[in-house]
Amino acid sequence: MMIYKTKKTVLAIFLNLFFCSVTYADCLSSDMSLLGFVPSVIDFNSSSSVTTDFQVSHSAFTGVERCYFFGFVDYGSALNWSNRYLTHTSSGATIPFNVYSSGTFTNNSRVRLAADAASNRHVMFEAPLFFNPSGTTQTLTRSFFSLLGALPTNLPPGLYTESLIFRVAARLTNPPASDYVSFPIVLSRAVQFIYNVDKELSFSLVATGGVFDPFSTSRLLSFGELESGESRTADIIIRTNVGYRLRASSLNNGKMQHASGTDVDYSLRILGSVVNLAGSSGSPILASSNPSNSPALGFILPLEVQVGSLTGAEPGGDYTDSIRFTIEAF
Repeated sequence: MMIYKTKKTVLAIFLNLFFCSVTYADCLSSDMSLLGFVPSVIDFNSSSSVTTDFQVSHSAFTGVERCYFFGFVDYGSALNWSNRYLTHTSSGATIPFNVYSSGTFTNNSRVRLAADAASNRHVMFEAPLFFNPSGTTQTLTRSFFSLLGALPTNLPPGLYTESLIFRVAARLTNPPASDYVSFPIVLSRAVQFIYNVDKELSFSLVATGGVFDPFSTSRLLSFGELESGESRTADIIIRTNVGYRLRASSLNNGKMQHASGTDVDYSLRILGSVVNLAGSSGSPILASSNPSNSPALGFILPLEVQVGSLTGAEPGGDYTDSIRFTIEAF
């Protein structure tokens, strides 16, 4: 009897299965949106403090990591976060303003670049700080606050403007405290800030050495009993951001007149120069002009009226004249 051994070959097949889960990207610019700003332009003519609302949106994403984000603006033409300013479109004159993370308008809430930020108040990093993983799109509303600074005196008229780049930075997982530079920039847009300065031209007639008074636009110079060579003075003060031309006209063409028709000559000096009022009743005379902005206190123009020579034969009574000043933009 013969015995045969049969060799069997066993083929073992090991099947490795890899399970793949589909996830959405987190904190990527392709999945996030920066929605319209309200107002779209920050106009300080409407108010010296403006609250601007904006929205950040994130499309659906899965996973366990949150998307943390914050907003900030750059410095524009300024050197740093402390002194942002609007610039006049032609003269280069400036008006200070700034952007804040809250409506308290403190130095600590002025918004700055991520590299300069040391606190959540230094950027627009407010609760809730993140987007949670979600199967639906999420949108969070945020705000920033803008405040116009003190206006310098006699600014040139026209439009003052500045454009700042608004950015949203985002990253996965909660960053270490004050670590703002680790956030990549994911969204950006320009934000426009404007202020329009109107033309200003105002006139005041006050006692010599007085200060500008917008309600003081006429003055009585009384000589009492007339004497040759006596004088009376006053100050004309002009405030302007466009320059001025001052014209003068005399009702009696440079003479004080009595009811009888008798005249007494007098002279008018403005800034020390004689203004010839002869014939001015029908055609005002240019008395002074300056094309420049006035200083803070205004252009001060000393005025002097001096009585001419009397003969002694003039009839008694009142002698009067009226001088009318007209001011116009240069």
